[in-house]
Amino acid sequence: MPKLTNVSWEQEMSGKSIQYPKWVNVELSEKYAKLIPKGESYTLEFKKIIERPERLTKEIAAFATSVDGVILIGVDDKTKEVVGIPNGKDNKVRDAMIQKLEGYCSGSAKPPINVSFEFLLIENLVVLAMIIPKGPEPVYYNTNNVPYMRFNTEARPADPFSVYKFFEQHFTGVIDPEKDISCKLVNYMRDILIVLDQAKHRQVNPWSDLWKSELGEIANELREIAISDVAETYKFDDDLNQLAKTLYSLSKLVESTRVGPEELIVQVRDKVQNFRDKYLRNVQLSDENYHQILEIIFKVQKKLNALLGRSDQLISDLNDEELMEVASGIGKYLLTVCYYDINSFLNGKQEDLKNIGTKLNLIETERLHDNVQYCLTEIVEKLATYKKELDDVVESIKSIN
Repeated sequence: MPKLTNVSWEQEMSGKSIQYPKWVNVELSEKYAKLIPKGESYTLEFKKIIERPERLTKEIAAFATSVDGVILIGVDDKTKEVVGIPNGKDNKVRDAMIQKLEGYCSGSAKPPINVSFEFLLIENLVVLAMIIPKGPEPVYYNTNNVPYMRFNTEARPADPFSVYKFFEQHFTGVIDPEKDISCKLVNYMRDILIVLDQAKHRQVNPWSDLWKSELGEIANELREIAISDVAETYKFDDDLNQLAKTLYSLSKLVESTRVGPEELIVQVRDKVQNFRDKYLRNVQLSDENYHQILEIIFKVQKKLNALLGRSDQLISDLNDEELMEVASGIGKYLLTVCYYDINSFLNGKQEDLKNIGTKLNLIETERLHDNVQYCLTEIVEKLATYKKELDDVVESIKSIN
C-alpha cells in the first residue's frame, strides 16, 4: 500500500517531498507523471473526459480481452497534456464519477468487468486511473455488443479469426505459437491493406499522421515476429523483415522524399500480397469463423439502420461528432471481415462489401463548413445510399447461406 498523507493542497516544491491528500494514490501519481509524456501504449490509454458508453466501453473491453491496462481520465490523448477532471477536488464529483463508471463496467461492458479506480494528482490536477485486469472470459464486448481487442495503442473490433483463437485458447488452456503468429500475421496484413486502400483519402492531418503512425507500429510488430522461432522454422523471417523495412519507409514519408507515396504504396501492397500467397494461403477459416462473418455483416446492417433511425435527432442537435464517429466505426467493423478469401462464400459480393465498408469508414474524414446542419444532412443521405447498397448485398448473401 503506497504511503498517503492528509495535508493541504499546497505542494512543497522547494527541495521537499510533494504532499498529497488521503484519497490520492501517491505511487501511481508519480509513476504516471513520468509515463504520460511518452504517450499511449499497449497497456495505457488517455481520455480527456468521460465519453459516451460505447466509446469508453470499447477501451475497457479491449483491455479485458487482451491485457491488463489503465485508462487515465483527465489526459488529452492528442496532446498528452494533463487537463484534469473539472472540480475533481470535490468529494461529490469524484464519487459521482466512480458511480457512473461502475455502471459502465457492470452494465454496459459485457460480460461485466471488475475495474478498480484510483485518483491521482499530477501537476496539481486530478486524474482518474481506471485499472482494468485482463478478464477470465475469452472475449469482451462493448455496449453495442462488438467484441474488442487491444492493438498497439488502440481498441480494435476483434475479427472472427481472433475471436475463434481466443475461445480456443480459453477452453484448451494452450497457446499454440504457430496459430498465434498466423492469426497476428493475417490481421496485420489485413490492417496494412485497409490503410493502403484509404491512404489517398487521408492525405491531410490528422489522418495522414495517424495512418503513417499505424504503419510504423505494424512494422515494429512484424520485426518482433521475424525474430521468433516460428519465423525461423518456416523461413519467412527475411521476407517479413523486408516488408517491415518498406512499411517503415512509407510510415516516415515526408514531402521531400524522392520516392513518392504512390511508389511505396505499390511496393508495400506487392510485398503484402506475395507474403500472403507464399505463407498464409493455407490458413483456413473454420465453420465457426464463417458463421461469425455472417453475424458481423448482419450486425453491421442493424447498426446502420439504427444510426439512420436517430439521424434526425443528431442533425437537430448538430451532433456531427457522434454521427460521423459511429458511421466510421460501423465501416471499420465491417472491414474486419472483408479481406479474407471469402468471395464465393459471399456470393461474389466481397468487393462490394469492402467498398461499402471503406466508404463508411471514410465518413470521419468529411470536412464540415459553417452550415453544419446542411453538411450532416448530406452525410445522412450518403449513409442512406450505403444502407441500400448493403441491403442488396445482404440479400444476395442470404440467398446462398
